[in-house]
Amino acid sequence: MVKNSSRRQFIKNGGKVLALPYFASLAPKALANAERPKRFAVFYYPNGVPHRFWQPQGSGVDFELSAILEPLTPFKHLVNVYSELENYSSAGTSTSVEPSHSRLAGAFLTCQNSDALRAEKGLPETGLYNGISIDQILAQSIGSNTLIPSIQTGLSTGYYFTDYRHGSLSRSISWADEKTPLYKIISPKALFQRLYGQENLAETKSVIDFALKDIQSLENHLAAADRAILDQYLTSLREVELELDLQKDKAPLCPSELKSEDLKSYLVGEDNPGYNRREHALMMNRLLALSFQCDHTRIFTHMLDDSRSDFSYDHLEVMNFTKDALFQPGQRVSNYHSSQHLAERINEYATIAYEMISVISDFCHKLAQIPTADGNVLEETVILAGSDMHGPNHSGKNLPVLTIGHGNGAFKTGQHIDFSGSLEKERPLSDLYLTLLNHGFGLGLNQVGTNSLAKPPRLIEEIIA
Repeated sequence: MVKNSSRRQFIKNGGKVLALPYFASLAPKALANAERPKRFAVFYYPNGVPHRFWQPQGSGVDFELSAILEPLTPFKHLVNVYSELENYSSAGTSTSVEPSHSRLAGAFLTCQNSDALRAEKGLPETGLYNGISIDQILAQSIGSNTLIPSIQTGLSTGYYFTDYRHGSLSRSISWADEKTPLYKIISPKALFQRLYGQENLAETKSVIDFALKDIQSLENHLAAADRAILDQYLTSLREVELELDLQKDKAPLCPSELKSEDLKSYLVGEDNPGYNRREHALMMNRLLALSFQCDHTRIFTHMLDDSRSDFSYDHLEVMNFTKDALFQPGQRVSNYHSSQHLAERINEYATIAYEMISVISDFCHKLAQIPTADGNVLEETVILAGSDMHGPNHSGKNLPVLTIGHGNGAFKTGQHIDFSGSLEKERPLSDLYLTLLNHGFGLGLNQVGTNSLAKPPRLIEEIIA
């Protein structure tokens, strides 16, 4: 057994490594008084939202969550909703960036004009080029503190149109550098293997069974509170192992990574009988929560779907947001991208957006239930959630973006921050990123990405605690 030399605990047995939560009763005094870790998670959803059901009522701390944001009600005190953030200035001077689904998705975390960068290198329209993403800027700073510097995960759609641009712009939001998109892990089994190194989930012994004797020995040295933390963690891990094994015939049939030259490897969903998108999403949430609980990583990006998704969300029943649109009780949601652009299907469009927020809320619940020495993991986390475009107009203006969590007290939360009343009328998305990285994680950057409108980079003072 490895002695506690950091906030992580490890048990090694039979070539396996089982990471365990932080235990205060085993920590040296200097470690127990050390600064709490900070974590950063990104949830991306494509195709924008119907803003008539997204926009909060009121501003500042006196605001009400909208119909789409209702699943975040238990965490309203930790939520900041932003109105009039723009990212078109990173891709050009027009609010409607075309082709938009690829270019705006590519710029979501990079705030870079991929077309301009590609043209500078003399590459064709389908050439592979972009900028470094903010999660990787952060990983270069704090990634060495954990076993895995950062993780890229997501759900996927399969065959669909990529806006005449390289597929990586639509399928990856994390970029290690200009030429290196970090393709996401899609399969829950592949993610489990990445976290725990177990290559065969059909083995007779689980990762817990391999380390059972060491776990029992460890329990004798733990205080009662830490034994409860260990029990909760092992129970959750065992449940995940069992579910992954029981669902082996329903798991997405795709490899853990997409090779840029092989778009077929993104087949998932309609091509796999028995597949359920919500089951997939919630299982990924469980694994990502475990990755934070055991300090496998402190940074991840998660795409809830690919850009310009044509996935059929027929596992969802249409919610009645308005009677002005096509609505039949019991009707199922259909094609995502079509619902974005057909006014008579706005209820389907809003239902998908509501589902995206519900999945994010589920992840928040999971983090809030994980205890730490000083509180819970959600309090140590900043979650960025958003889409790369406004809605059916393909605009890079007034993006549906929010953050959840105060990052150990670094940020003020529980606000609707509306820039429409400011002198500028809107703020670059890169200003939010600059604020999160500098004030939340102490990076000391001068700017994030580029700005074709020459707007000077500034911190968003409204959220600084």
